[in-house]
Amino acid sequence: MFKSLYKEIYQNNKEDIFLTILEQSDQKSDGKVVPDILEKIIKRVTGGSNSKFSQIDIRKFVRQLQRDRDQKISYIDLMEKICSQGNKEHNPFKTIVSRIKFFLESNNLSIDALIRRLQDPTTNLVSCEKFTDFLQMKIDKKRPRDTLYDFSVYIDVDKDGYVGVQDLRTCLVNIKSNAFFKNNGQALKVSQFNTAHKFYPKNLA
Repeated sequence: MFKSLYKEIYQNNKEDIFLTILEQSDQKSDGKVVPDILEKIIKRVTGGSNSKFSQIDIRKFVRQLQRDRDQKISYIDLMEKICSQGNKEHNPFKTIVSRIKFFLESNNLSIDALIRRLQDPTTNLVSCEKFTDFLQMKIDKKRPRDTLYDFSVYIDVDKDGYVGVQDLRTCLVNIKSNAFFKNNGQALKVSQFNTAHKFYPKNLA
């Protein structure tokens, strides 16, 4: 079912629609929805009455998903499982950036406000180590720290050792760019950006 959902949602570029509808149904903005609502959303996003999945199939699938004490399901975890089990080549770095975007929206935070919260009071800068702390505490508690640190280094677009407003904004602006996230962000190991404008070159040659 995970593989089938991946094909129906991600390979058909319905990821943003799926997340938007989930967010709209998330009344407490806690990243979770009740099973009945999730069933309806999956049915809707995969074609509604023309969906290849029957209501029974969807219900069986949702019943197997992990729930919290309030019987709610984390749709962020669900989306990641669909990606990881549906396609082993899916991009975890892009998933992290998408989660940061969701965190900002859910907490009604601007990029500037987040960076200010994370800044070292003596330097007014956010080191990659500090940003890794944020990723580990708020974005992905399960992923290994060394992997999260690598992602922090990728987010440090201009490679000055710190994650700034422009760095993070660049990642979020390019979230739909396949070139930006190509090979799980490997192109970001070395800065290829104009530090004044922070744009991603279309022609790497």
